[in-house]
Amino acid sequence: MKYIPTTLAIVCVAVGLVNFVVTTGGADHSWSPSLLFTHPLAIAGIGYLLFRHISPRFLYRAPREQRIATVQAIEHSGPPLTTIACGGTIGSVNFSGPLLRATVFPGGLRIKPIFLAAFAVAGSEITAIAFKREWGLSSVEIVHVSAEVASPIQLQCAKNDPFIAALQSILA
Repeated sequence: MKYIPTTLAIVCVAVGLVNFVVTTGGADHSWSPSLLFTHPLAIAGIGYLLFRHISPRFLYRAPREQRIATVQAIEHSGPPLTTIACGGTIGSVNFSGPLLRATVFPGGLRIKPIFLAAFAVAGSEITAIAFKREWGLSSVEIVHVSAEVASPIQLQCAKNDPFIAALQSILA
């Protein structure tokens, strides 16, 4: 049962690709109304594969169960100190605009990228925070030793944001 959505997504992408090649590859380069049906299916299939299988491979370094356990441990460490919606970078994946939701808990930091599973970095695994300014944007780089998520983590927020004060409070 768990492989059905992935298999269906791959079939949709393959059907869309084959229909596109067959329709536009002819000598007369005619356009077919069937593309109106297969192209949206192929795009939906690509989106599913991107957010379910491809992007997580660039972000996460640990199995799903281990990441869920860490997130639950951080969430149960106490009430959230502050939350921010911002852009940023996790490893080599960029999130522009407010596509990341970062929450500071007494036990660490939980980050939820849009359309992807949340992950957490324990406060004891955060070794330092560094402020950067690139292309006119202020950001904070979170240096960590967590084996569960790619490094570095950069969040775009102002240096005087309450989120930074809360983040510094769990490091002390």
